[in-house]
Amino acid sequence: MILRDITLVNIGAYRGYNDFDLSTTTEKPVILIGGENGAGKTTFLNAIKLGIFGAYSFGYKTENTEYYKHVLALLNHEAVRIQENNFSIAINFSITEGFKTIDYNLKRKWQFNDQGNIKEAVYLKGNNILYTNEQTDLFMDKLKETMPPQILDLCLFDGEEIAKIISENRLSGYIEKVSKVAFNLDLFETLELDLDKYSKQTLDISSLKKNEKELLDLENAINEKRDDLQRKQAQLYSNSEQYRTLLDDYNAKKKVFKNFGGLIKTEYEKLLTEINTLELKKQNNNEKLKKFVSTLLPFYLIPNLLKKTNEQIQLENDSILYNKMDQLLDSEKMENLANSLNYKDKTMLKELILGTIQNENTVESIHFASFAESSLVNSIFSKVASSDELSIHLDCIEENRDITKQLKALRSKLKTHEKNTEFNEMLRDLENMSTSIQKIEMQNSDLKQNISTIKAELEKLLEQEHAINQSLRNLDKSESSFLHSKKIIDLSKKFRMIQVGKKLLHVQNEASKMLQRIFRKENYISSIHIDPKTYEVSLKDQYQNAIEKRTLSAGEKEILLISIIWAIFSISDKKVPFIFDTLLGRLDKTHKAAVLTEFIPKSGTQAIVLSTDSEVDQLHYDLLEPFISHAYRLEFNTNAQETSINTGYFVF
Repeated sequence: MILRDITLVNIGAYRGYNDFDLSTTTEKPVILIGGENGAGKTTFLNAIKLGIFGAYSFGYKTENTEYYKHVLALLNHEAVRIQENNFSIAINFSITEGFKTIDYNLKRKWQFNDQGNIKEAVYLKGNNILYTNEQTDLFMDKLKETMPPQILDLCLFDGEEIAKIISENRLSGYIEKVSKVAFNLDLFETLELDLDKYSKQTLDISSLKKNEKELLDLENAINEKRDDLQRKQAQLYSNSEQYRTLLDDYNAKKKVFKNFGGLIKTEYEKLLTEINTLELKKQNNNEKLKKFVSTLLPFYLIPNLLKKTNEQIQLENDSILYNKMDQLLDSEKMENLANSLNYKDKTMLKELILGTIQNENTVESIHFASFAESSLVNSIFSKVASSDELSIHLDCIEENRDITKQLKALRSKLKTHEKNTEFNEMLRDLENMSTSIQKIEMQNSDLKQNISTIKAELEKLLEQEHAINQSLRNLDKSESSFLHSKKIIDLSKKFRMIQVGKKLLHVQNEASKMLQRIFRKENYISSIHIDPKTYEVSLKDQYQNAIEKRTLSAGEKEILLISIIWAIFSISDKKVPFIFDTLLGRLDKTHKAAVLTEFIPKSGTQAIVLSTDSEVDQLHYDLLEPFISHAYRLEFNTNAQETSINTGYFVF
């Protein structure tokens, strides 16, 4: 399919009638469309897919409510507001089949009915002959098979999307997808699935022998195991690549982070814990000192007075006790006590008893302290008299001085880390990387265990299949349609694998040549190898040493991918438009010049380049200008909220 012309009527910011002449020649295959961001380049791309495929471009089989929501969002808002009711996309394109080229004109028109609902009408002409509705439907069904929307997606080189494909380890899956579509290998897969489905639908299970039934069940189980194994292995490979990349990035970033004084999470948390512990210890010491100052310290300042006071209180207590006992031990009580002890002199007995108490009953009372008060004074005196209490609190003061110094150093380190926003960003990155690495490690451990189990189970199933096939070969089963189908499926798979190997061998050679023309590093990548089973890409230098893809720059990764995709379509001989959207943003001047002169002009019959004036500036425009058939400049009028199409690129 080659695009010849596209006309937009009230689509997006394209108000009214807007036409792009997209015709090209072999010598001038390039259409250059320039515009600032927001000028309408994305709308142009969406209009191409919508115009050709309609609801199918959004994954819907027919028009439905959700599809019309997409359409409504793409219509010009001002035209909708004033009920202009004229919205359409008309695309002229040509398709070559069997050495015959047919020019088609496809128009999709949308109008609102009386109920305010939007409806779509499709008109198709082939070589200026209007097709009936039935012919249009047949053509669209055929177009979906030969030129599905995925083809346009694969021919659309979005710089941002290309970077994601490689950085997210989706390169092998992307190449597999392109190869199947470009080389029509998906048709063989469909054939194999249809044959398998047909053989099982038409199969009379009851008429099968025991061995045939077992073989059928085994093949189903083997296919399921192989699919499961392939998915698990692909996931493990992708995870491993991602793990290695993450680990390298993590270690490199961690080294830089620590060299500049950054703290990883464990160190940061350890530092905070240490600070909190010291602060708590200092706080406890302060509480002890505070209590000491408010209770014992004053008495340490007056030790002599404290001693005399304590002695006075003790004498007062003895005197009080002496007088109390003298009063309690009256003549009657003493006589009874003396009789019970067989002691004759009750007066002498009383003196003996009172003698155990200090008998200086003439001491003058000053304090009149209660028992609790006298006990407290005695306790304070005992503590002050001992040097332990004072030395303990002096040690607390000294310890607080050391803690203050430690806290100052730790807080300084923490402050240096926290005030640096770059550290915070790097720390978040490191934490996210660490979480991702741990997650991948767990996933890989489970995947390896699953793969080992599946391989063992698959090996047993294959042994059983081989044994049954061997027994069936010894019998005359040539008339079995079931076995015929299986033979055809096996043959198709073998043919498909051979074709994949052959095609990819050509792709490797062509892509390597294109890379060498574009790359500024001479002989940096000497060869490309694409595994026909896994579609994994490996690179080698001129000395046949392996080159890690992750060591390539963002621009080099872009060049690698577009070279491979270009080679696939070149080998397939499919005529498709290549569309480059913000492809050049990540490339340096040297690579950009090489892409503009070596790649884009050779990318096919038609190359549509969407660019800003910073991507293709005057210098690079001059390089591309000899290959340009048409150049347009999109200008968005902010006041009118609409885009105008001007002939010619930016005026430098």
